[in-house]
Amino acid sequence: MIGDFRYLCFMQVATLKPVQHFVILLLSAMFFYSITQAQVTLNSGIEHCALKSAQTRSAPKAVAQIRKWNYNVNFMDLELWLNDLSAPIRGKAVCNIQVTASVEPGIYMELNRGYTVDSAFINGERVEVVQEGKFDLKIFSQIHHETGERLKLEICFSGWPENSTALFLHEHDTSQILFSLSEPYGCRDWYPGKNDLTEKMDSVVMRFHTLPYYRVASNGLLQAEYIMNGERITVWKHNYPVTPYLLGFAATNYVSYVDTASSAGMPVYIHNYVYPENETLLRTRTKQTVPVMKLFSDLFGMYPFAGEKYGHAQIEWGGGMEHQTMTFMGRFDYEIIAHELAHHWFGNYVTTSSWHDIWLNEGFATYLAGLSYEHLFDGYYWPYWKAQNIEYVTSRPGGSVYVTDTTDVNRIFDPRLSYAKGALVLHMLRWVVGDEAFFKACRNFLNAHAHGFAGTTEVKETFENVSGMNLSYFFDDWIYGEGFPSFQVNCERLINGDYNVDIQQTTSHASVPYFKLPLPLQFFGNGTDTTYVIEVDSRTVTARLAPGFLVDSVKIDPEMWLISANNKALVINEEHPMQLYPNPAGDHISLSYTGNPPLEWYFSDSSGRRFQRGFTLKERSITFNLRGMAAGIYLLSVIQSNDNRMFKFVKY
Repeated sequence: MIGDFRYLCFMQVATLKPVQHFVILLLSAMFFYSITQAQVTLNSGIEHCALKSAQTRSAPKAVAQIRKWNYNVNFMDLELWLNDLSAPIRGKAVCNIQVTASVEPGIYMELNRGYTVDSAFINGERVEVVQEGKFDLKIFSQIHHETGERLKLEICFSGWPENSTALFLHEHDTSQILFSLSEPYGCRDWYPGKNDLTEKMDSVVMRFHTLPYYRVASNGLLQAEYIMNGERITVWKHNYPVTPYLLGFAATNYVSYVDTASSAGMPVYIHNYVYPENETLLRTRTKQTVPVMKLFSDLFGMYPFAGEKYGHAQIEWGGGMEHQTMTFMGRFDYEIIAHELAHHWFGNYVTTSSWHDIWLNEGFATYLAGLSYEHLFDGYYWPYWKAQNIEYVTSRPGGSVYVTDTTDVNRIFDPRLSYAKGALVLHMLRWVVGDEAFFKACRNFLNAHAHGFAGTTEVKETFENVSGMNLSYFFDDWIYGEGFPSFQVNCERLINGDYNVDIQQTTSHASVPYFKLPLPLQFFGNGTDTTYVIEVDSRTVTARLAPGFLVDSVKIDPEMWLISANNKALVINEEHPMQLYPNPAGDHISLSYTGNPPLEWYFSDSSGRRFQRGFTLKERSITFNLRGMAAGIYLLSVIQSNDNRMFKFVKY
């Protein structure tokens, strides 16, 4: 286990052993097959899942455009006539809404201007609809409605979205595929509704009409699929709370099959919708989900949607999108599979309450994919995953995890900051609070905000409550601050065999003058090694350590817990006739020396004023009391026979 560093200046730690997870007997063969057949491409979860540019994701609204909605949507029954998957399409959305504020100014919804609203009804009465701008929809009722009143709102529409960044028509082999990708605000390109992070619909039914040749994959459980009057009708129902951007559909000539995983001892069925031409290959790839499902369930609790299913739908896109219970996949690399499955805990079960805090979705999902490397494959890929992400994050000097500009979709989904740095910040938080507190806090966070929303504040509060630590400095430095530290560690051997360790920290960005963190140092020599953890709480820290052997090298952060780069360590084993330590010093500082007394000494300040003069005849080690001296820079001058030396030190 990892110690609690709140009250320690430094401590010696043992080598960590990875937690072992054993698959239940009935799934052991499947587990072994899944791992040995895994298609591993390190960091594919970042490289391909972060493809959220304006060409593939809808541009977010400017802050001034974000609505103060006057209703909540409790249920939606959406019916889409997709026909042969080409334009135009026709739809009907029936929503059960509850009034939360005056609707006299109108009920606002969003729908792409490319659609025409053919009719709208409230409680069966036809109402006026006005379309404004690119996607504004305003519905007027002639009847006064009280706050808390429940209404049935029906909207019929037809057309094709203009300049869509959320609805895509492509081809694979000789077939067409039509699919949606709505994050963050793109659902207005295929149905009318609210596009924000303020509520989740309690349940959704989606009905699709296509030519018999096509099949549709979507959220929840398949309720019906049949051919009637020359068309295939597919009905999906999702009975868990869901935010708008996590709804999706994909339609093409799919074939489907089912894999079976285990979560908390219960079976979870994984429904896979893939292209016929790729079925043989992907039957081996999708099995990679099985051991990951069990691992995440062991670490973070039962799969949150176990009452329905998990699934994959193959699409024409380079990455993956975590539509709730039906992930859309452009590639079936192991890490993408793990990343998108992880979102069903962090992102879907608990959803970020603001795009400013998208790291709660993407940082957690990226870290969970990393954890799968720690616990599976005998841990082989784990150090490579850490090293690659540290190198990637430190490849540029600045950038915060917190998104300051949510009008820039590329900044929201920045792979270096929202994904990789977010993941490594969680890794460091685990190092700071310890494994037990870290995983307990993660589970408490999920349970406290189940099927709801949360932000950075809620994460911080949960980790503080579980660990008993004040983590304000950590979140200020690593979530809101920018950059990373670099360390220069000088280890100088003292006369008695101990080492004076001087640590100098510089930072890559001015927003953080220094990073407070527990710094692990591994000492090597005489065929052995030992590790110390030194609490770094200023730019310069000094400690006196006794490894018990002649040190020939020092490794900084050997297990790669920290975001840092350009670190250097120097070991000096020459015994100098005089040594002053520690430096900087608090209330006391010591002088060790060889040779024979007598020895004369005095202090001076930066102005040259001399004070506290002394003389010794016997001792070879002197400890000076500095309590009467103000903080600052001082000189200690030492005279021994014909050897005069001057030491500069800092009093804090």
